[in-house]
Amino acid sequence: MKNALSSTWIRRGLLLSALGIATLATWWMQDTAEKTTPPRNPNAAQPPDYSMSTFSVIEYRAEGSPKYKLSAAEMNHYATDGTSRFAEPNVTFFSPDRAPLVLKADTGVATRDDSEILLNGNVVLERAQDERRPWMKLTTTNVTVHPHDELAETSEPVLVLDPTSRTTAEGMKVHVSDARVTLLSKVRGQYEVR
Repeated sequence: MKNALSSTWIRRGLLLSALGIATLATWWMQDTAEKTTPPRNPNAAQPPDYSMSTFSVIEYRAEGSPKYKLSAAEMNHYATDGTSRFAEPNVTFFSPDRAPLVLKADTGVATRDDSEILLNGNVVLERAQDERRPWMKLTTTNVTVHPHDELAETSEPVLVLDPTSRTTAEGMKVHVSDARVTLLSKVRGQYEVR
């Protein structure tokens, strides 16, 4: 009788252990699958509510001069999250006393309230020569533009070229209002002495 009771408890213990292991394995597999699945584009299954080819919009300052212009080869707007997605976006910041700053990218996304424009892929910032400064070309990837604050920033590697120097860095901020570029870390430069 004692053996029958022992074997019943052993079977119950083994059954409970197997259920516990199965529960843990199921939880682990679900957790792993969630971490390895790429995030879904919320707009992937939805067509845009409107599209435009050769899109362009200009924001003006209070006194009537242009502040910035956003243009793109194509723009798709999605009502599901209020974003606008761009092919070949171009953001130009205007200044009354300096050459404009122009940012070009492969693709871009503007948030619902247009407080951020995310420029993705290859991003090039160019400033033409003016009477105070030489031309400058900056290349990087994945830039966040805050058009209302006149700021562009990235944490990605950056290459800055001008007529007399070549500078690399990790991350940068471009303060459009005073045309100031702040390189954030690992800055290295080569300068030509004339």
